[in-house]
This record gives sequence, structure tokens and C-alpha cells, in this order.
Amino acid sequence: MQTSSPFGADTQKYWDQRYFLFSRFDEGIQLDREGLYSAKPESIASDIARSLPGSCVLDGFCGVGGSAIGFARYKKSVISIDNNKGKLEMARHNAKIYGVEDKIRFIHADIKDILASGELSFDSLFFDPPWGGPDYSKEKIFNLDMFSPDGRDLIDAARRTKRPFALVVPKNFNMNQIYSLGIPFSVQWNKADQSNLFATIYFEAVDSLQDKEKRTHGEGVLR
Repeated sequence: MQTSSPFGADTQKYWDQRYFLFSRFDEGIQLDREGLYSAKPESIASDIARSLPGSCVLDGFCGVGGSAIGFARYKKSVISIDNNKGKLEMARHNAKIYGVEDKIRFIHADIKDILASGELSFDSLFFDPPWGGPDYSKEKIFNLDMFSPDGRDLIDAARRTKRPFALVVPKNFNMNQIYSLGIPFSVQWNKADQSNLFATIYFEAVDSLQDKEKRTHGEGVLR
């Protein structure tokens, strides 16, 4: 058993949490440096799956498959998109370890192109876009334009589908930017050992900017 991170000493704390990401890690789970710190923990992926409506989820940023596997284990069908073919192959391999490969369709593409085409059918969308690596935590406030791609573009594209969608945000995220959108949403804190790791914002499907607002209480940066 390898106890030191193969990706360098600066990733050791993430390596030490590998079984939190994948309980079956020792059965041959594959990931890269980015996947080590960006994959959604197994238990949290299941929590998000329970909160996402519908039976088919479009996963816009598959990565090494942590979220997709969680959705599939919750009996949802998943369409997983990623513009990195290598990550998709790792995700497919990992899904096979969990016995859910047949529930996930893997597509090598850019999520913005997929949404613009309008060719896929799904019930809800899940966005977990890159935060720019661990250095995101050095920012006092994390804004939508710090996502890659820009979070505003993702939200606009999702709204055009008229489907409910979810966006994962860091704990220093600027929630005022969400309140300013004037669309229905709710916030779920994703925790480990009673500590907030990040949050998932769930948006209801809306037909227009004039739809009635249903905002949660509070404002400012997530704490």
C-alpha cells in the first residue's frame, strides 16, 4: 500500500483522503493529480444525487467520475461530459469497478457545445466546474468568473434548457451574485466531520427572468 502521494508532497493531505473519495480505491481506482483534489467524495455524491430531480442527469464536468458514479449508484442514468479524453477513460474504468458503467454514457466534448446543440435529453444538470486548483482558498471571495468556464455562462446556458440544475461552489463563494439573478434556488452544505467543505446550489427550472423569486434567506459569502 502506497502511503505517500505519487503526485508530490503538496498533495499528501488529499492522498490521505483517497478512501473518502472512493471507498474501493484499492481495487484499482484511477485518478490524476487534479482528480485527487477535485473528485467529489463518495458519500457527498450520493447526497447530491438524492437532491437532484429526475431520473437522468447531465454531468457537465465528469473528471475522474466521482459524481457520476454516485448518481448512477443512486439508480439514475447519467450523461457525463468532459473535454479531457484521458479523464473520461479513468471515469469509465472507475465506474466499472463500482458496477455502474452501463448506467453512464461518457461523451468527450465541451459542455457549452453540448448545451448549445440541444441534442441530448435529460431531466436535470449538474455543474462542478474547475475552481483553479487548491489556490482558490487563498481568495477572500470567489466569484462566478473565477470558474473555468465562467460560471455566469454556465448558468445562462442551463437556464435556456428550462431544466433544474445544480452548481457546486467553494465555501468562500460570493452568494450575492446568486441572489442578483432573481431565480429560485436553495443551498445544501456538503460536510465532512461537521466541517463545511463546499456547497451545492440547486436552481429550479424557470421559463423567464420574470418568474417569481424564491430566494433563500441570508446574503454574502458562504461561511
